[in-house]
Amino acid sequence: MFLPSNNFSSDQNCSLGEIKVLKLPNSVPGSTNGRSPRPLSQLIQSTPPFKPTHRRAYSAGACLQSLITPKPVEIDPPPAPHYPSYSSSGSSFTDGKGKITGIAISSDSTMYVINSTLKECHHFELDGRLLGTFRGTLKDPLDVAIYTDDDGVDVVLVTDHGESNHGIKVMKTDGDSGQRDFMVLTDHPIKPMGITVMPLGSEKLSGEEILTCDAEDKLIKVYNKQGESLRCIGQNYSTLFKWPLYMTIFKMKYLVITDNCLQTVFIIDMDTDNIIARIQHENFTPAKTCVLPDGSILIGDNSHTVAHKATTNILNERRKNREIQSTMMFSSEPIALAANKDFLCVGCKDGSIHAISMNATLSLVQKSEGTKEYFV
Repeated sequence: MFLPSNNFSSDQNCSLGEIKVLKLPNSVPGSTNGRSPRPLSQLIQSTPPFKPTHRRAYSAGACLQSLITPKPVEIDPPPAPHYPSYSSSGSSFTDGKGKITGIAISSDSTMYVINSTLKECHHFELDGRLLGTFRGTLKDPLDVAIYTDDDGVDVVLVTDHGESNHGIKVMKTDGDSGQRDFMVLTDHPIKPMGITVMPLGSEKLSGEEILTCDAEDKLIKVYNKQGESLRCIGQNYSTLFKWPLYMTIFKMKYLVITDNCLQTVFIIDMDTDNIIARIQHENFTPAKTCVLPDGSILIGDNSHTVAHKATTNILNERRKNREIQSTMMFSSEPIALAANKDFLCVGCKDGSIHAISMNATLSLVQKSEGTKEYFV
């Protein structure tokens, strides 16, 4: 079992497999539901002196004996300090070039988008700067994506699939003063679930397109940044999808889609709109996915405390159905996944955030060969 190091510092040399586990801040700036933990000194209580809890007749000997050797009082160990648990949903996002730039957690109809920094020595740290907070107009926030506009302003996209207020909500922030502008991107009658932005760096994909899973039409709909509908992906399979949930773009050409109801991950060629692979597993509820540097796909399981790694080189294999290669276990359900060449970042349902060096991730996952490997 790999445990976080208590004496971790930025000037230490990290060894393979070392993990840093952090919690979200005790309270998020601007939040009213954050709760500070009780001081540890208040949680550790000394053993109370013996004191009868009710009146009863004692013989002189028994009374004297009770005073000399009081009955032992069993006390449960003090609980760990409490941190707020933002547990309804969550996502990690990158800057389009593979660098993890933040974590977003939704709770109580509020989406918190928290900036994060990846520092030296495989150290993941929340610097506490809140990119933005959505309140009031959100009913049931699910997923988040972010990009930077031409003016250098962070633009945060949040999907809201509440019954009476669904749509893609947009917020621009300037980082220091918080919310700067708020609007609804789409007036179309869609019920958006997962959302992503086309990454930069491809001749064909300009980075100007926003993709979202529509739970109503069971399609992947593509919009520009002005909210104008461009096209749909998956029209050949609209009758096949039951509940398309989250998406990941793979090799700038393929779309990885998780279907909760079908318990299947589909991989679609966006050029031909054909399904080229499916990933299935027994007792499997796929949710967020990310692509690891070795070409494999890591899939968070929304009903278990595990993430599954699918077989590698999916484009070179002739079998259309892919199998789960190995399983990684976490402290709680992994609701947020992001990866670059150096780190795997996992946000769990219990509010914890785990950053694991990619060397450790790949070696441990490959070593497990289908068996369960405990990370925390």
